[in-house]
Amino acid sequence: MVVAAPLHDIGKIHILDAVLNKPGKLTKEEFEIMKTHTTAGEELLIHAKEELGESGYLNTVVEMAAYHHE
Repeated sequence: MVVAAPLHDIGKIHILDAVLNKPGKLTKEEFEIMKTHTTAGEELLIHAKEELGESGYLNTVVEMAAYHHE
């Protein structure tokens, strides 16, 4: 888990910089956009598994990316 943890927010690469780096409170719409980083990360990492093959590491990373806000 310690090795996989740095990838838990990888989906944030799909969030616009204006939302990701906004100082202060997000609007409702911006917050909805921000919440999509979990599914975006899950999709990215599932694709990595398809390209690289199954591994316990990638399985853990996919789960962490998808569910770390649950």
